[in-house]
Amino acid sequence: NNTRGSEQKERCKPVKNEIMVEDIDSELFFSEESSMTLNRIERNDPTLIELWIAHDGNPLPSPGPTYGKFWPDRHNLSRFVKAIQENSWLQYLEFANVAEIGASLGRPDERRIFLDGLAKSLIKGLIMTNCDISGEMARKIINELAVKKNVSDTMIDLTGCPLTSGDALDVLASAISKCDHRLGDLCLKDCDVSDHHLVQVIAPALRANMHMHRDLTVLHLPGNSIGVAGCEVLSPLLQDDRCNLRFLSLAGNEIDDACISIFIDAFKRTNKIPLRHLKIENNDAITGLAGFSEIFCDASSVEATYQSNHELFEFGGGDERLDRLVLTPLREDPFGEEDSVVTVDSIELAYTLADFLNQNRDSNKKRVAIMKILQYHPHLDMTEFISAWELKMLPIVINWFGTAEQYTMGYELYHPEYELHKRAKRLHLSAIYQFARAMPLNFVPNKVAKRTFDQISDVAV
Repeated sequence: NNTRGSEQKERCKPVKNEIMVEDIDSELFFSEESSMTLNRIERNDPTLIELWIAHDGNPLPSPGPTYGKFWPDRHNLSRFVKAIQENSWLQYLEFANVAEIGASLGRPDERRIFLDGLAKSLIKGLIMTNCDISGEMARKIINELAVKKNVSDTMIDLTGCPLTSGDALDVLASAISKCDHRLGDLCLKDCDVSDHHLVQVIAPALRANMHMHRDLTVLHLPGNSIGVAGCEVLSPLLQDDRCNLRFLSLAGNEIDDACISIFIDAFKRTNKIPLRHLKIENNDAITGLAGFSEIFCDASSVEATYQSNHELFEFGGGDERLDRLVLTPLREDPFGEEDSVVTVDSIELAYTLADFLNQNRDSNKKRVAIMKILQYHPHLDMTEFISAWELKMLPIVINWFGTAEQYTMGYELYHPEYELHKRAKRLHLSAIYQFARAMPLNFVPNKVAKRTFDQISDVAV
């Protein structure tokens, strides 16, 4: 008995009290958060949208109202897989600061169970932050998301994942080619993307499958080393009729004036580019964006003004001051201190671009075109319409000016300096006068024609 008692005491003897308490606290903490998240998934909690797959030492913040953390292990994995398959609200799966993703998902058989659950779930977004995606498990997870048939607008966010590591670039190219009609958002922020990677791998994968990537609306490429060669390969992508890209971020790259010229040339070639946000802040080599004023409004003719009607309404970082991009070569704030050394032309350019961008926010592009025509064409010549169509064109002209008067009525309340409503009414009468003067007998009898023309001309001219 004494021997048995001594053996039992030896087995129960703690190694070190501090380590033992720490391990217990950590285990209880992980178990409690995992259990809470798992319960939310099983309850089909509509507020739980994003799920973080955690592991020991992962510095993720505490769970919030729209996200939760889960530590997979052999005790809860089957229950977890069943829960995500039946959940209808969970959309995003995230790994962060994981050197080997496979290691955070247990044994090989447990990884297969996890992949099966992911395939049958409604999860449509994958976020891997500061992870190594060249490993086997990372490749399988990315490919599994790419080939999912039960979701749309797939999102792949690889922020901080170096594409220069192993075969990470091939993993990405494979995923792009497999996202049939579903890739909506691709983020490669701080991924060491160079011109070579963009030209040789990423852009060809997108271009080769452009007919399948009509849903791609967001392309994040900030914090890389993309320059002229990269912009040259992005330009034809934007001009492709099948492209629906709305957001392009090239912030913090090697963008300079030559790159800006490439984009300006693309906008000049077609007004069908769907791009609305072009983020190019934190590129110190950019000295000016004056060329964009012409593509926003080419005042050389009415037709040119109508054709220079684009979707783009944001430069820089959204709340960045326009002057930090458009003023050349100065960086001072023209809206700030009185001693800023800024020319009047620079201030006018900043205000002009800001006005164009605000106009482009209007989804009614017909209204935008009419406003620009009225603002930059104080006289509209009807000679071409009269010679080609005679009076057949008059009802269309009257209707156009009637619409212009309606659009400008509210606009003048906010921009009284342009007096566009008064101009629309004046040009309306002027157009009728031009038709009447060209074909007087079609308007009034001979005996009253002269008196009528005099009355009209007094107002219209």
